[in-house]
Amino acid sequence: MFKKKSIYVVTLLLGICLICVSLFLRSEEFKKISGICIGVGTSLLGMRIANLYMKKIEQRNPELKKRNEIELKDERNTIIRN
Repeated sequence: MFKKKSIYVVTLLLGICLICVSLFLRSEEFKKISGICIGVGTSLLGMRIANLYMKKIEQRNPELKKRNEIELKDERNTIIRN
């Protein structure tokens, strides 16, 4: 679990770094790269904040974690996802 949490934190920091890089690339020649960095950085930031928040909630409620694991492995839900 610690390994997975550390991956979330590293990608969260990567998202913040990409946003900062995009702020430094304000000239016209780097406008496209700046836009890509903002898009990827904000999506990484939002996704990882949500993942860390869900991990924190699951640590407090083991019943919720167990129910989510059952729903993830349920064959009907797997067929619907595919």
